[in-house]
Order: sequence, then C-alpha cells, then structure tokens
Amino acid sequence: MPQAVITLPIADESLWSKERRRRETLSSMGIMPLISRADPSGAKPAERFLAPIPQDSGATNQEGDAAMGGEHVRALLRETRDASSPKMVESPDKSQMSAASQQSIMDKESLLGTEPLSLVMVTSADILWIEVLEDQLLRKEQLQLIAAMARAIRGTSVRCAHQQFDWPPAHESALSSAKGGISDMLKGFVQRLIRDRATQQMVLMGPCDCLPDTGLPLLEIPSSLSMLRDGSLKQQAWDVLKPLRARA
Repeated sequence: MPQAVITLPIADESLWSKERRRRETLSSMGIMPLISRADPSGAKPAERFLAPIPQDSGATNQEGDAAMGGEHVRALLRETRDASSPKMVESPDKSQMSAASQQSIMDKESLLGTEPLSLVMVTSADILWIEVLEDQLLRKEQLQLIAAMARAIRGTSVRCAHQQFDWPPAHESALSSAKGGISDMLKGFVQRLIRDRATQQMVLMGPCDCLPDTGLPLLEIPSSLSMLRDGSLKQQAWDVLKPLRARA
C-alpha cells in the first residue's frame, strides 16, 4: 500500500529566519536543536512547516512536500546535527553567522573567561564600603573593622548592613549568561544599593578593577584584610577617612 503523502505549508522568510537563529543560538551554547515530528497523545496539534527550498536547488514545492514523509526530515536532522557538532561549537566560522549568533558566542566566551569574584558591600548611613574578598570568604573580623571605621566618621549610633556579590551567581544560570555579564550585573547591584540607601560617598577598600563608575565621590583605602594583617595600615586609612568626619 502506498504511503500517504503529508502536505505542509512552506515557511515564509521571516519564520524561517527566526528558526535558523534559534538553531544557531542553541548550537553556539552546545545544545542540540530538536525538531518535533509528532504530537504527544492528548496534546494540541502543533503547526509545522517545510523549510523554504533554495532557488538553486532545482527542487519544486511539490517534491519538497512529498519528501516530508522521510527524506526532508532526515535532511533537517542532518543539518541540526552538523550545526551542533563539536567543531562548530569550539571554532565557529563567525563570518557565516548572523550578528545575533556572533554576539551570543562572544558573550559566552566572555563569561567563560571570567574568574570567580566576590565583593562585600557594607552600607552605613550615607556611605557605601566595597571590598573584593581575597579568597571569596568574608570574615567576621573584616565586618567588625569596617563597622568601627563607620562609627568613627558617622557617630557611635550608626548602623551597618552588608551584602555579598558573587560571580558567577550561584544557582542563577540565566543571570550568568545574561548579555553584559558581570559588568551589567555589578552595575545594577551597586546602583540599587545607592538608590535604596541614599548613598552620597563610596569607599573602596583595596583594588577592584570591575567597579562601575557611579558618579559619586570615591575614596580609596587599604583593604580591611590588609589592615587586619598589618595594623600600621589603619593610620593610612584614617588619614584618608578623617575629612569625612569633619563633614558629618
């Protein structure tokens, strides 16, 4: 008995372009794009389309429709498999890819090249204290020292609160791959603290290459961990912080 021929509509150019971008994006992330061939029992029937036939292929729409029963689907699966091969993921030919796909790959490469980073951010009155955690661990003694400095310049009744910024964010894969990566995430985190706490002054403790520009005054002092290791650095920090007490 001859097999029934399934006739499907040809996808228009915009729909096919969207599908190709989907496949390229998934492939660039090492995920194999899948093609649905049948509806699960009880599911709403899906809309399926044939890929447009290239003008130089010599095939007709009728031939493409007839092929949908087998060879056309196998060709699509081969295309998907080739796009998802290790060679494509490791060394894609960016000259043959869309701008969106190239950006996706660059974002991923940027993310993979970023070392883990943790910062502690302490708010006290109108001051935001920021320090890169040397080994991604926050010690109680560091918070105690920062609180002591905050009280010295804003009075003994000042209250301190701290938050820790970790990159990549734990259990937040969607955030980790977000466009802009750590730069945009950290900028948004700092700006939210500044807005919520009405911050007027920032104090950077130790070096931080990724600190975003907020437009606020910034004072730089040794890290709290360095001051705990070498007490003589506390005087150096106080010389920088002392003018803040005069404005309190």
